[in-house]
Amino acid sequence: FFVVSLSILWVLSEVLRPFILSMILAYCLNPIVNKIERLGIARFIAVMAVMFISASFVMLCLAWVLPRIISQIQSLILIFPDLTAALFSKINGYFPEVLNEDTISNQGVLFLKSQMGQKGVSVAKELFSYSLAVFDILVLFVVVPIVTFYLLVDWNKLLKGISSLVPKNSKVQVFGAVAEIDQVLSSFLRGQLMICTLLALFYTLGLLLVELEYAIVIGCFAGFISFIPFVGAILGAVFALWVATFQFWNEPLFIGSVLFLFLLGQFLESNFL
Repeated sequence: FFVVSLSILWVLSEVLRPFILSMILAYCLNPIVNKIERLGIARFIAVMAVMFISASFVMLCLAWVLPRIISQIQSLILIFPDLTAALFSKINGYFPEVLNEDTISNQGVLFLKSQMGQKGVSVAKELFSYSLAVFDILVLFVVVPIVTFYLLVDWNKLLKGISSLVPKNSKVQVFGAVAEIDQVLSSFLRGQLMICTLLALFYTLGLLLVELEYAIVIGCFAGFISFIPFVGAILGAVFALWVATFQFWNEPLFIGSVLFLFLLGQFLESNFL
């Protein structure tokens, strides 16, 4: 029965995906709805308010942030061969023996530059056409909000229905374990989301102040990958310093400012956030 159930779920995974996403969203938004409901507001109105605010935030991101991120990523892909060539050209000026024509490293760099030069444009054009296919637009913007709305409206009723299936002599033990899991898991998800969002804003605003090119892409990437301890900060810092080295080669103060920004972000995350 277990194998057959998994097989059915696997076959229906494409159909079930929007419903699973709706369940995750409802699980994350339900505590907010409960708090509003405890203020004496009808649950239906509370759900409407939460859904409206969430939808407004998503639409704002799609209308203002996403086009800028896509534009910067496309530009970054197109300019990658020039960034690489300029960086190694500067390195060669200080350490000519590293990139000697006969060295393996130089041959690898030349191959990388030639490949990126040939395929950079096609990658930039096709990357986002394929990325849009990851989520079906119709499912994402129609099915998921509707299912999430009805799940939020009937969330407590669903929990009562599920609890009625638990044998009476096991309810105390089962409900205690489920309550503990729910508290830890929901707190962890909300905490990680808050930390990633705050760091993304911190890095993006900081890089914009430094006037680093592609600040939005780098800041959002570094912030939202920071759920991996240290790795997110390191990758973001390496990426930012790579662009800063190309942009501010004769202005080491700006390069140092970018490095300081990521060290400060890591300090704030580890000690406060």
